[in-house]
Amino acid sequence: MQRVDHRSLTTVRFACIGVKTANLLQLYGYYSDLISPKANSEDFNNYLKNKRMDSEEIIIVRAKEHSKIKKRAEDHELIVYENKELIIVEEESYHLACFTCASSVERLAKYPSTFKIALSIGPMTTQALKKYYPHVKIIEAKDNSYEGMIAIIKENINVL
Repeated sequence: MQRVDHRSLTTVRFACIGVKTANLLQLYGYYSDLISPKANSEDFNNYLKNKRMDSEEIIIVRAKEHSKIKKRAEDHELIVYENKELIIVEEESYHLACFTCASSVERLAKYPSTFKIALSIGPMTTQALKKYYPHVKIIEAKDNSYEGMIAIIKENINVL
């Protein structure tokens, strides 16, 4: 781990892609100055466009995987979590599959599993589902969070 003089960060603002990521940042003793209300890269990019100053240097807090976040040359990234791939060894067919990120859709698409209904945490995940599973019924959470997924399950319990 690289040593950092925390005083050098006084002119830098932290930007997080959603509340959950901001909460992870707090575990390191830092508070986010910019928190996108929706946790997906598209909304985060639009949020940053409207909230940051032209010459401002920010630290973008995100997952380790490839990101569609648009950053400037003066920006820095802080990786606070990593999505891990689960190896699937059997061909299975499921009624419902729940997806919390687009990368999990991409990882599952490598395997022969099938499902009838997909529950998506938000728009980027839904976009990936449409690409890899065009014939699957997709239900998207209104609030892009685990809580939002639980709420949409409760709303659609009769069709699940």
